[in-house]
Amino acid sequence: MHDVLAIVSKAVFEKEAKGLGVGDVWPTASYASTHAALAPLATGGRLFLVTVRPGSVLWLVGVLDRPRASKGAWRAETNTTPITDLTKLIPRILFANGKGLVRDEKLGMSLQTPRELAHDTASLLAGSNASKAPTKAASKTPMKAASKTPTKAASKTPTKAGDIVAKKPTKTASNKPTRASAKPWSAISPLHAGAPPAIIQGAIWNAADQSWELGDSDELGCRQGVWKAWRADGSKRGETPYVDHDVHGINRRFHPDGSLASEARWERGILRDSTFFGTDKPTDEPNLRQGGNVTVRAEFIGDATGRTNVTIRFYDKEGRQRDAEGVLVPKRPANVPETARWFSTGSVASPDGSSSGWVDGPTIREQNVKCGLWRWWSNAGELIYTEVMTEAGKLQQRITRDKDEVEETLDKFVADPHERRFYLAMDWTPFLHERLRTRLKTSPPSLVREYISILHGDLESHEFVWSRKISRPREIIQLVEDWEGRAPHDASDIDAWFIIGSGARSAFEIRDRARTERWWKRFLAITPPKKRPENTYAFTDFDDELGKSGEVRRGIEAWLSGKATKTGDLVAKKLANPKTFRSVSDEEIAELVSERAGARPSKVMLRNTATCEAWLLDEDGQSHYWKGDDLAKTTVHFSLDELAHLMQSDACDERQLFWPGKHGWLALQRYGRSVLWHEAKYYSSRGQAEVQQLVFFKAATPAEAQRLMWIIGGPRNTPTDSWEPHKLGPIFRIYDGNGIKSLAVKDKTLITRSTTLEKFPSREAAILAFEKIELERLRTGGMIQRFVADANRD
Repeated sequence: MHDVLAIVSKAVFEKEAKGLGVGDVWPTASYASTHAALAPLATGGRLFLVTVRPGSVLWLVGVLDRPRASKGAWRAETNTTPITDLTKLIPRILFANGKGLVRDEKLGMSLQTPRELAHDTASLLAGSNASKAPTKAASKTPMKAASKTPTKAASKTPTKAGDIVAKKPTKTASNKPTRASAKPWSAISPLHAGAPPAIIQGAIWNAADQSWELGDSDELGCRQGVWKAWRADGSKRGETPYVDHDVHGINRRFHPDGSLASEARWERGILRDSTFFGTDKPTDEPNLRQGGNVTVRAEFIGDATGRTNVTIRFYDKEGRQRDAEGVLVPKRPANVPETARWFSTGSVASPDGSSSGWVDGPTIREQNVKCGLWRWWSNAGELIYTEVMTEAGKLQQRITRDKDEVEETLDKFVADPHERRFYLAMDWTPFLHERLRTRLKTSPPSLVREYISILHGDLESHEFVWSRKISRPREIIQLVEDWEGRAPHDASDIDAWFIIGSGARSAFEIRDRARTERWWKRFLAITPPKKRPENTYAFTDFDDELGKSGEVRRGIEAWLSGKATKTGDLVAKKLANPKTFRSVSDEEIAELVSERAGARPSKVMLRNTATCEAWLLDEDGQSHYWKGDDLAKTTVHFSLDELAHLMQSDACDERQLFWPGKHGWLALQRYGRSVLWHEAKYYSSRGQAEVQQLVFFKAATPAEAQRLMWIIGGPRNTPTDSWEPHKLGPIFRIYDGNGIKSLAVKDKTLITRSTTLEKFPSREAAILAFEKIELERLRTGGMIQRFVADANRD
């Protein structure tokens, strides 16, 4: 049974429960929402409805027992629970993710997303266990993988945007932080009254983390060494090590009683592994909620990218491993990997009828979504089935003892490659590719030809599913080398001509000179067959690209002959002179950098005429930097992966917003030394704005990140107010994914496009609440889709 807490807005409650107070019964029978977080109620449970009254007073206003989804709402028998003041119980309320509540001006905002309650908290709210404080709650939903995110940099040193190129931030003493003029509130937040306790004089207040912070920064504004944090009452909150503004080393957090709450291993800003330690005392840190009452420690082991957890382990006081229900883990069978977790119930359907067994597979952090390869074994270690998941958590393929969807897909493709090519492209995964590659080593050359043509073109529309996994040119080269390893083939065969030509094209795309020369020589030695095989799409692009006037053919010949190098040298000379730099096109710069860096085709992301600089991103996701007259080591890295850039942040350090037209915009949001670049252009012919740029970049220092922001936005005159520009009204950020879809700040109020969320004592408080919600949206997979001015609302 699932118990979920959801908030009733002030407007709805005062309209539908007008005049009712504590002790009265609000006879409601429904809760209007389709939020995904309510989905667990479909299997049974209770929906606890609360509302926040003036003064951050929390009321329980109803309980819907076993509600069912119907017509945009969750409906049940009419509520009979009287309105109850829960304000005194706020410190005892825990959610299933281990987090609790704090009674402050942000209470209403912290309840905007429905969340599952810990078991003991649900009992407390229902009145059956009111005398006991909640303990560690058992739940099947894994806790968030990250240790409490480290706090923000104290030495925020931006000057006016126009001064960034000419000035460097002054060195920040640990007891005299520089104020950030680009932020609308000071480093010492007005949300905290009073001065830091005597033991931490010189610290600054971080309102987002509710902590006093103290540490050193270098002359560029980068945090260096260990930064310490304390709560408002002076109790120790954390110790975070930094190297060049990146968290690097062991980050520790503490419960209010001084005991260790968590420690996490970070490598250059990437969270690798984290360990949480439970407590039965009141805490504002994440607490254990899995493993039953016997678990005292939980370990989350991540991969090298920091995107996923590869396994989770629970331990009791004696150091024995437990499962999520607190049951002792049995001896692991020899064929079951160390990363596999054992579940005592509910996760595996074993042949012997039991529900216990072993499960192995990664989950995406913050989102708790399965991805990649997942496998299930019985208690004895017998493999039951395998699943291949997309990065969006969608089941792609399943393999059981009786049914192998991958083999079925491959069988159909082998039987009729012309008819099944589209379906193979739809079902493509790296796992499927390796299985098919094994088959192709003994398959007819015509089948190799057809599969290469799919890799070259048909996966394009589906690449978003495996964008971080595949590199088609390299996989085509694998297939060509596999084919070369067979017995000799007839050089005039049309399949040999196609396969060798495809190898040369792919080698050229990644600027692999040795393979390009070898395969191009063989390709030219083959007389092009006049007749093409029927029922194939393979030659559609092939002839256009590698025919006598083909663009790829011209590129290969220019590269191998040295002509491209000579042309590149002339372009390089122009790039070294500010007077001629502007005359060089982005395409010429991209070709020059790709050739010199040995990279796949590159795209110019940013260029600065005054300093003869250019920053590029190639199709393998590698960043490049042109400095003056040649390539240089890049200190700026572009990426589409927002999670890695936001993991360390608890607020946005700086925002720049340019609004040049009716709907077009340029928004730059800096998080430490990482920047979100979101840009759109308005097309009058289509009557809408279309996004031109949506990318993150990370610089070496906050100062360098600011300089790049100025280069991007400088020519567009002065940025406007990021929240409520004159004449434009509030600026709404529109988000995709689950949760709040729109958000803006209007004076002291946090609003969406359809309703008012909450009014705060100050504009700074409203902005701080906005920051918290937006970071949560971005960290859990949502992204800003567009910006809308109030004056232009649909």
